[in-house]
Amino acid sequence: MQKGKFNNSRGFGVEIEFIRPSNVSKQSICDALTVTCEVEGYNHITRPHWKLVTDCSVNESSSQYDRGLVGDNEIVSPILYGENGFAQLKNILDTLNELGCEVNYSCGIHVHHDVTNKMVEGKEQSQKFLANLVKFVAKYEHLIYKLVSPSRLDGRRYSTPVRREFFGMDMTINKNSVNKMVARVKNNCASKYRYGNDINNNQPSPSVQNNRACGLNFRNVWTRGSVEFRYHNGSLNFDKIVSWIVFTQAIINTVEETNAVQMNFVPNNYKGFTRMRKAIGFVSSSNRDDVIKSTSSYILKRFKELSAREDDYLKNSRQYSYVQDGLTTNQIGA
Repeated sequence: MQKGKFNNSRGFGVEIEFIRPSNVSKQSICDALTVTCEVEGYNHITRPHWKLVTDCSVNESSSQYDRGLVGDNEIVSPILYGENGFAQLKNILDTLNELGCEVNYSCGIHVHHDVTNKMVEGKEQSQKFLANLVKFVAKYEHLIYKLVSPSRLDGRRYSTPVRREFFGMDMTINKNSVNKMVARVKNNCASKYRYGNDINNNQPSPSVQNNRACGLNFRNVWTRGSVEFRYHNGSLNFDKIVSWIVFTQAIINTVEETNAVQMNFVPNNYKGFTRMRKAIGFVSSSNRDDVIKSTSSYILKRFKELSAREDDYLKNSRQYSYVQDGLTTNQIGA
């Protein structure tokens, strides 16, 4: 049982978008690190080392430009594990901060978690895991967005809601849309298993989601065996990023051990947030480890702070409309 514990054996990866001073080259950033890091062009290849690549979606603001900062930077980890992975991440973030790097609204944090074990376990097992993961995130997504900046719901569509991208463009989810999502997941899994049981670059990309830049991204699940969480805003804060890694892994761990997810109403308030924390083993669990305890406290503080900014979320009315409230009574029992 992994609920209430951080799984040190599950690989994770982090992509950090940032702005750097123009007098600090990408190579000088790599040279300043104690971990191996290489400057590369834009690519999606998983390396055994950290890499610093270009990303044209990351742009300096006008004020940052006036201060001599430039965008187009993303540092990408290899597959990391447990405390060693956190130590490497801290070295990266400490160095970026020491060199005067920053973030802005164009930056994001993308976290990948290895789910290869579920993807190669069998067609039915992968179908159940992926469908349950979509259901679980959709059920609590209005609360998940209260852990990230309101700007992540703006019109750029870099971290769009699961409720939009997996269930269609309607504002509500009903039994019919849930059944259609599950059917697409089953078809995708069946297509994958026609190519074989393993994970490799020759596998087809799932088509279950409309937008690759959804907050929950399955596009690499057959080629790399990972699912990606794209919700989080840019940050160079170690505690914030580690808490997000632990929190999103807890979702994976919980769904891995779940037989079925009931699509019922969870209120968009402290009571609902407590319910989500209980569901992933962050509270009311006697076997919680220290990483889980500290993360539970951190995300509770974050939720309280961002819940007070409801007006800022409402400014992004079109995207926020999908996740402003919990699932409605029409969706209970779906």
